[in-house]
Amino acid sequence: MGDPVVELSPEALNQVGNYVQLHLAEWMHANRGERELDLIERSIRIEEELKTQRQVMVTRFDAMDKRFESVQKQMDERFDAMDKRFESVQKQMDERFESMQKQMDERFNAMDKRFESVQKQMDERFYAMDKRFESLQKQMDERFAAVDKRFESVQKQMDERFYAVDMRFDAFDKRFSAIQWTMGLGFTLLAALLGIFNFL
Repeated sequence: MGDPVVELSPEALNQVGNYVQLHLAEWMHANRGERELDLIERSIRIEEELKTQRQVMVTRFDAMDKRFESVQKQMDERFDAMDKRFESVQKQMDERFESMQKQMDERFNAMDKRFESVQKQMDERFYAMDKRFESLQKQMDERFAAVDKRFESVQKQMDERFYAVDMRFDAFDKRFSAIQWTMGLGFTLLAALLGIFNFL
């Protein structure tokens, strides 16, 4: 169980407060000398500790500076090595690009020459085809002209034959008409003669 709780009335608290107020200055002056000595001793110890800490920190900072300088030197050396390596790689890449560019130029030149050769062959073939087409066109024109002449000749012969047939039909018609008249006259004379013989 805990300690019993003592409840104080407000008057009792006022009395305690007055008592402490009256004797506080007296209590503080009684131990002031010892306290000042303790404070001075503590201040000296703190100063010495701070001085020691400062020396340790200076030593550490010096070591860190040296270490930083060493790291900086190593980094500079590494960066120099990287720069040299990058320059070497850049030089190799430039040489490769120049070689590739040269090869591509040679290939393009070869392709241009080949294209020119193919173009020349195609032009020659088209020219030969044009000549052949012109020759075929000329032959076809000559054939059509011969066919036209032959057709005209056939047409003329057919016209002459039709004319001859028409003339023969006309002559046949004339002969048929003459025969018809002759037969008509013959029948008429025969009928007349028969009529005369009947009367007689």
